[in-house]
Amino acid sequence: MLIDLDDTLLASTAGGRQAMEVITRQVADDTAVPLAQVSQAMAEASTWFWTDEERRARARLDQSGARARIVERALELLRCTVPVDAEALGIRAVAERLRVLEPIPGALETVAELRRRGVRLALVTNGGAADQRAKIDRHAVDRRFDAVLVEGELGFGKPDPRIFRLALERLDVTAADAWMVGDDLPWDIAGAQAVGIHGVWARDHAATGAAGDGTVQPDRTVGTIAELLAWRVRLSLPWPRWPRGCRPSSNRRRPARASRSGGRRRARPGPGRRRGRGAARRRGGARPRRW
Repeated sequence: MLIDLDDTLLASTAGGRQAMEVITRQVADDTAVPLAQVSQAMAEASTWFWTDEERRARARLDQSGARARIVERALELLRCTVPVDAEALGIRAVAERLRVLEPIPGALETVAELRRRGVRLALVTNGGAADQRAKIDRHAVDRRFDAVLVEGELGFGKPDPRIFRLALERLDVTAADAWMVGDDLPWDIAGAQAVGIHGVWARDHAATGAAGDGTVQPDRTVGTIAELLAWRVRLSLPWPRWPRGCRPSSNRRRPARASRSGGRRRARPGPGRRRGRGAARRRGGARPRRW
């Protein structure tokens, strides 16, 4: 299984919003522009920046520069002539985001459980080496994976087919037996599907622009990655096989079946149900007490 980092495991967009709130207050203080006006301009600038696919792709390797461009765009919208060091604010925004960055609830626990069940895992993330490694190290994400692939360390990233093929090679699996889980439809899902990997869209924390233009259709959609653990009980369409011994068990009682005479047979006891006197006697145990 290949898994994305930002907004699939870590709430990067939420952390980025908190960081930009800090920057917004600083811009308002430095320019003496009312905070409400600065907030509106920053929101419009963020939407302008992140909804452009070309700008979004360039920002992957220059996160502080991306924040600086947003600040500059907001100042243009405000027609503000007060000098502001946008580059310094961009650097501060990235540092603040890392400080407040938290995992998506249940995400890292899900990854740990998948690995415990024997699923081979690769972390596949876009972004500069320093920025992404700082996030990974902050929450020891790499300890839960068999392979870690970072765009800034390889020179290519999603949706380039090379990064998906390299992940498959490091996990020693075929594309038909692999899933890619991520929040970005054009980069995570379309890129994986192009090489034959099943794409699973984790939509609840998807960043602005991550839904693309609506042309990408994931093989499955989940709210968060934590839903993966219930798949084999709930889903009916064909999927790659679980590794041996990794299929989740179900403790629900088997439903009662109708007998040939039309009556109802007693349901078979589930794994944890007490058996009757005959079973106890065959095991050599004491007869159940009558009440």
